[in-house]
Amino acid sequence: SKFVVKGFSTQQSKNLSKSVKKHQWQKINIQVHVAEIPSSTDLRIIVCEFVGKDGKIKYSHLLTNIKAEEMDAIQLFHFYNERQTIEAFFRSCKEVYGIKNLRTSKFYGIYGFLWLVFISHNLITLMKNTAFNTSKLKDMGVNSLIKKLGTISAKVIELKDHVEIVVPSLSELAKLFVEALQPKYVQLSFHDFLNTV
Repeated sequence: SKFVVKGFSTQQSKNLSKSVKKHQWQKINIQVHVAEIPSSTDLRIIVCEFVGKDGKIKYSHLLTNIKAEEMDAIQLFHFYNERQTIEAFFRSCKEVYGIKNLRTSKFYGIYGFLWLVFISHNLITLMKNTAFNTSKLKDMGVNSLIKKLGTISAKVIELKDHVEIVVPSLSELAKLFVEALQPKYVQLSFHDFLNTV
């Protein structure tokens, strides 16, 4: 079976990078370079040099048994990083949707909870791309939307013919939210249509 894994020790990555000559680095982009370190085994070692969030040069390394004829160092780097999107989603699930605080160990409890998380995430993403598309909320991340909008208190009042939602103190964020939810069209009745013809 084939695999690509990230090396655990950043110190080992830094030590491995010392054996890489300047001309061996291959450019991924302006901030990332990769190089393959020769190995006497079937295990390939790809050292990655990148600029960290703090602006300093950092190192990591990948280990793989995929042959160089199948994927070169650059292709392996991209192949490994494609899984970052799913990892980012799971990190978001842990931080935003509370998966790490799940109180059940039963399969169907976890299964049901995950479905609710997926549905919630998709609905929030849909809201961002539709209702919030023309508002200042469109660039807000899902994490921020949930944490900030989730704290807005409101009172729901059921009347005979409609429901009222009362938001007592409208912060700037609450105003943007309410504004984004307002219909962008005018609904005409058939009766109104007949009277205009």
